[in-house]
Amino acid sequence: MENVTNDQSGNKEALYNLDKLRKMGDDDFVNEMLEIFIEEFPAHIAEFEKLLANEDFEKIGKLAHKITPTTGYLGITSIKQDVNNLEHFAENNIPKETLPSLVKKVVEVLSEAIDQINKNEF
Repeated sequence: MENVTNDQSGNKEALYNLDKLRKMGDDDFVNEMLEIFIEEFPAHIAEFEKLLANEDFEKIGKLAHKITPTTGYLGITSIKQDVNNLEHFAENNIPKETLPSLVKKVVEVLSEAIDQINKNEF
């Protein structure tokens, strides 16, 4: 996957960084936030896919807005600009033709981040 980089030994690097969460609370807090992410974000991924199929770009923007805080807290920086572009596509003059590829990238990265967290790759 293009959004997962490999270190020199060929191992995948995490798509997320828990430093911000760790500064906000103890291990129990971090684990609780990860559980919420794992439980809630598959529904957000499915919603992105449904909205894209229906070309409901306004609701895609609203959903992008909704996920912004969580992706920030989890340090999922590889899609930060993409999520911002989805949220503000009209005011940023992002052509609608580019939105499907942005949605697909966001969905791929979120799915992979969920897989990594589930595998305790942090």
